[in-house]
Amino acid sequence: MGTFLYTSYLASLALTRDKWRRLVLASLLMVLLDLAIDPAMVSAGFWEWLDTGPWFGIPMLNFVGWFTVSFVATLLYTQIAKSNPEGSPALYLPYLATYPQLFYFANGEALLAVSISFTVAILIFGLVLQRYITKKLPVATRREQYTHS
Repeated sequence: MGTFLYTSYLASLALTRDKWRRLVLASLLMVLLDLAIDPAMVSAGFWEWLDTGPWFGIPMLNFVGWFTVSFVATLLYTQIAKSNPEGSPALYLPYLATYPQLFYFANGEALLAVSISFTVAILIFGLVLQRYITKKLPVATRREQYTHS
């Protein structure tokens, strides 16, 4: 969970400067991942829920729990860390690399849950990559102006 949480926090850094929005966004990214994990694992028979819920049979309290634990863990990290880390787009690979495994384990309607979560994750991390490139690009452009003058 730590790798995914750190990746989610790095993504939130690229999308907003506000500390509280970063905490919420990182926690929502963790819930997004769990929106795929739980249906895939249930469909593969790794676990089952006694209570059911609206998201492919997964109880909503499970997602509230993921959000809460992620929020508190990220809050603790921000209190301990002396500064915000610099992230490379390569750091998002562990998060996204989880999805092929989930597609493998998912069957039936769980494939839809994994597909929805994966699509949203790709869109969000695409935006993060775009922000990362845009942030780095002006530096390169300025260097070129100085060397060609």
